[in-house]
Amino acid sequence: MNGQIIAITGGPGLGKSTLTKALADHYRAWAILEGEEADLPERIREDIRDHKRILELDLFFRNKNVSDYLRALKIKEEGGIAMLDTFWMTNDVYIEEWLDEGFEKELLRHMTQMDRGFLPPPDITICITASEKAIREMIIKRGRQFEKNEEVLSKFVAMARAQEASFRKWNLPNTFFFDRTGLDFHTTGDLKRFTEVIDRHINLSIPLSDPVVRLL
Repeated sequence: MNGQIIAITGGPGLGKSTLTKALADHYRAWAILEGEEADLPERIREDIRDHKRILELDLFFRNKNVSDYLRALKIKEEGGIAMLDTFWMTNDVYIEEWLDEGFEKELLRHMTQMDRGFLPPPDITICITASEKAIREMIIKRGRQFEKNEEVLSKFVAMARAQEASFRKWNLPNTFFFDRTGLDFHTTGDLKRFTEVIDRHINLSIPLSDPVVRLL
């Protein structure tokens, strides 16, 4: 079996972590997750809620995403499958959308250019999209306290749109777009929409039964 990196992208609250864990179960893969609200430092939660200290916010997630991706590359090198619920290229979108033009933005743009020099893209990228109504409902449903205000909701809806537009523009190899409105990632039929696409691009025949998910 050849090693693979499969990344799930999309705006906040669209179920990337849920889908990543479901696919990791299916393929007996390693799931590398960005983390839940409790996993984030209080200061970072404040930055998201109040939309402040954007430079440190972008640096925090850039460092975590690059670190996670290096682990994914190691798994691939050893012949395993790594599933991620985000990856380093999403940092570019946040930099462009959340930082005002100026010296800090130029510094971060230069940083992402350097990242592109040594980090390859995933073998497969799945970009999740949804309607604005669905995005709002899913963000509220997941229950993170710092997301429950109109300013944050509006920014996250805009981010979802920017994520989709950016990945369509970048046109990475083996990138697939799914409107997840109405889909349940816990349902075999809905999950099959994703596994059929993945199976056409990698040589795998692992049954959906008897899952073993390994979280990193």
